[in-house]
Amino acid sequence: MPRFFEHLNILAMPTDACNMNCAYCFHKQHCNNNGFMSMDTLKQLVSITLPFYKKVKFLWHGGEPMLMGLDFYRNALKLQKGTTCRIENAIQTNLTLMTPEIAAFLCENKFGIGSSYDGIYNANLRGNDEAILRGRQMIIEQGGKCSFIMVVSQYNIDSLIDSYKFFKEKHINFTFNLYIDSKDFENSTLKLREDETIRRIKEFFIYWAHDANCTIEVSYFRRILEFILFRKKTICTYTSCLGRWVGVRHDGEIVPCNRYFPTEYSFGNVFDYSNIGEAFESEGFVNILSKAIDRRNKCKSCEIYDFCNGGCNHVAYNENGIDSNGGASCRIRKEIYMYIEDFVDNAIASQANDDTYNKKFSTMLYRARGKKNDIIFKRTAK
Repeated sequence: MPRFFEHLNILAMPTDACNMNCAYCFHKQHCNNNGFMSMDTLKQLVSITLPFYKKVKFLWHGGEPMLMGLDFYRNALKLQKGTTCRIENAIQTNLTLMTPEIAAFLCENKFGIGSSYDGIYNANLRGNDEAILRGRQMIIEQGGKCSFIMVVSQYNIDSLIDSYKFFKEKHINFTFNLYIDSKDFENSTLKLREDETIRRIKEFFIYWAHDANCTIEVSYFRRILEFILFRKKTICTYTSCLGRWVGVRHDGEIVPCNRYFPTEYSFGNVFDYSNIGEAFESEGFVNILSKAIDRRNKCKSCEIYDFCNGGCNHVAYNENGIDSNGGASCRIRKEIYMYIEDFVDNAIASQANDDTYNKKFSTMLYRARGKKNDIIFKRTAK
């Protein structure tokens, strides 16, 4: 039975319905069925996963997962009990439906909580500014944490530094994802221009790296720096996700992740299996895996292959196809990574006082120098 790994991450999408209408939402382009996950489907999902893994992480996604109501998640936690499997829960919510009761439940049960907010142009791209920030404040008041994802498109690419200032003023950790046009629905207003995107992210990185008053996390930069300095990776985008991650839709369909893929990449349904490992023998899984391997084989000569491992299957699908590489996001990633790598090399070689950098970056440099690891020595010797 191909299980591949001892840990599994499940992007559980109990509904595609949403109470918002974000400009760039990929769900509304493909999902016309706004059904809700039944208790039978939830029970089946739990029964085919927990007995077969040492650790399972449920990442409740959507649509808007809080449209399911709090009782759905109370029942999910009850179903998760009585197993030797280590279980974690996280939720990605737009926060507009948050109440003190929901906030208390999520924090008491140690849910990881994330949301999205598009910086100073949020009103134009997502809306509900006050409701989102109010929902986050309820989480904070319960002793929890909630960071944001900012979707960067052509509409707001020039706002990176000003949006960073906004998040810093409100003490909100954030990261940013680049908008990728859907293969079937292009949006000229949002589609990024490659050269400008690279220039703006470089400008932002330099501003962030030298911001003595930086008090927040910018995960986009941290992830690149952690790999350069420590060879550490923590995000599915830059690892081989197949077999480690699955998406499960409200009707029980098993898919590669929460992003849209056509039915040729479906892994079947939770009711098809008594062990989710069987899904990794499905025609859909073999189909996407073989194409992903083809793409990664083409990528192996790239200078940053060790960092991105050929990138995300969904991004590749929308750009040049799952078995191909070299799309705009690939070129942007490579340019930014190599720029930051050169910056780190110069910082190490110059032995400059770490006070010239923000505390987040200087702490990472200090840790790396303290470890005296081979990675640092190799960089200094360049």
